[in-house]
Amino acid sequence: TRLSPVGIFRTDAQGVCTYVNESWVTITGRQPSEGIGIQWIAALGVDDPKSITQEWEDAMPARQPMRALALIRRARADVRWLQIEVHPEGPGVEAGYVGTLTDITEGKLAAIAMQESESRYRTLIECIPAVTFTARMDHKKTMVFISPQIQPTFGFSVEEWMGTPGIWMEQVHPEDRQMVATTLFHARQGFVRCEYRLFRKDGGIRRVVTEAAVLPGEFGGPGILHGLIFDVTDARRTEAALEQLNRRFEAVVNSLDGIVWELDVASFRHTLVSDQAGRILGFESEEWIREPNFWMRHIHSDDALRVMAHYKDVITTRT
Repeated sequence: TRLSPVGIFRTDAQGVCTYVNESWVTITGRQPSEGIGIQWIAALGVDDPKSITQEWEDAMPARQPMRALALIRRARADVRWLQIEVHPEGPGVEAGYVGTLTDITEGKLAAIAMQESESRYRTLIECIPAVTFTARMDHKKTMVFISPQIQPTFGFSVEEWMGTPGIWMEQVHPEDRQMVATTLFHARQGFVRCEYRLFRKDGGIRRVVTEAAVLPGEFGGPGILHGLIFDVTDARRTEAALEQLNRRFEAVVNSLDGIVWELDVASFRHTLVSDQAGRILGFESEEWIREPNFWMRHIHSDDALRVMAHYKDVITTRT
């Protein structure tokens, strides 16, 4: 036992230590004299002895093996996680026990760090106003992960989406499926983006944008598509309504007899000129907008200073 990396201890039938090896000393940070002659749980200096004591008291009368996880505090606030196993050395009630200590601190801390990292990642994912997904680029488009936003956005539970092979492409509008399959699932690397229509569970249609990164698969297998699905339905409706409003505005402007124009006061450049400019002055509206100072260059020289002064006064006083 001198060469064993595992801490080993032996006890009498009552659980009092009669022997500890050098690894026990190294792991616990205690001297043999601090362990021998003391009940083995007390000798370890377990941080929370109540739970492990209860497990020991339950196992000892039946002479059953015991396995437990314990936290101990060594000198200078050094905390160690131990995997403890205790076995009876024989069937008789007078037989003692032999126990082992395995220091699993590094693995335990790594697991805790991983859990915290996963928790932070999940919290972040659940706060994003989009559906986060991971899918294999195989023939079934197998889903590996889908965030909870799938339910409020498209009506499907996470379990439904994950448990139904091919559900993603089935919900894509038939007219968009080929484009989506080609854009998203035929790419070999890099970044992909496409906009398409997707059916909700209740049959409603949403317009979505998917942005994703194509990652290589493990061991030469199918690639991985990792990205976001944004519902842009409301944004597209707003854009369409604004475009329609602009068309109506232009129709009204172009129906008037005079020239309607709009000027950016900072650059003194036209941003809008109605179509009547071409009919009345012979210069198309695109020329006015494209060329800086187009208007001022075409004012008669006898009037230029007076007109410029007037407009500067208008800009300054806003009247």
